[in-house]
Amino acid sequence: SWTGVEYGINVVLKGNNVCINSNTVIYSAADEHSKPVFKTNKLENAMVLGVGLRQGEFFWHQVKLDNGKAGFLLNGAFLMGGGLCE
Repeated sequence: SWTGVEYGINVVLKGNNVCINSNTVIYSAADEHSKPVFKTNKLENAMVLGVGLRQGEFFWHQVKLDNGKAGFLLNGAFLMGGGLCE
């Protein structure tokens, strides 16, 4: 059930849109040692496909970018404060 705590820890739920910071690496698995899939060179819009394990103060999110690339990243890469990039 929804408690609202997700906002306090910056978790974005499945189906929501996010803006990803430039110079962010998208990985093939929820592991920074996995194969990089894509590196952003500008702000990118993405949809959250799922939320996974916590790593330190961040959570792994599975995302699909508007350009079709998909993979995993830590939510520290999100531009917090809104969904789509302006």
